[in-house]
Amino acid sequence: MTIDRVPFFEVVCDTLARDAYFGVFLGPVHVRLLGGMERLRKDVPYEVIEALSGGGAFLMAASDPLRFEAPEVQARVERLREVLAPISMAQARDERDARAIAERLRSGLHEPKGP
Repeated sequence: MTIDRVPFFEVVCDTLARDAYFGVFLGPVHVRLLGGMERLRKDVPYEVIEALSGGGAFLMAASDPLRFEAPEVQARVERLREVLAPISMAQARDERDARAIAERLRSGLHEPKGP
């Protein structure tokens, strides 16, 4: 089956992240593309970074949602946006471009690792 015949959600939304927010759920493909949980914990300054069963993750910029507008919390959201940039849906011009980006990213998950 070619990627053009697979439903948009399964290919694109499971591969490309929408954006950074105060609270973000990442699927297992997102976590793998970003380098795993340890890399997320190292690169993302969110107060809550929890591994979910099945390989996904939940991230929350601050443990208190009432602090959302605080400058340091907004800086954390911006940092997550930078981390998500390589897998961000925002880079796609249209649905066809999103599919192509998702296919390229997914193909990298299956490349054999060097010695």
